[in-house]
Amino acid sequence: MAPWARGASDAAPFDRQLRERALLVEALLWHQDLAGGFMPRIVHYGLIARRKPRQRYVIDAAEDAGIYRALGLRLDAQEARAA
Repeated sequence: MAPWARGASDAAPFDRQLRERALLVEALLWHQDLAGGFMPRIVHYGLIARRKPRQRYVIDAAEDAGIYRALGLRLDAQEARAA
């Protein structure tokens, strides 16, 4: 997908949407790369962030319930009641 998106962007240099799509695909590919390790970068960064309490992501049931449903995940019982 990344080479195709880059080719489409290069073929239409003034199309901002194609350029943005190419950059987003490349960014997603970079975050999913193992980078010589045993897990993708995005997973590694998530584990690092969990170790720092002030950077920890806190689920907001009111905002995140739809995302969880779309991914087929369940919120904890307490969070589900709040949603």
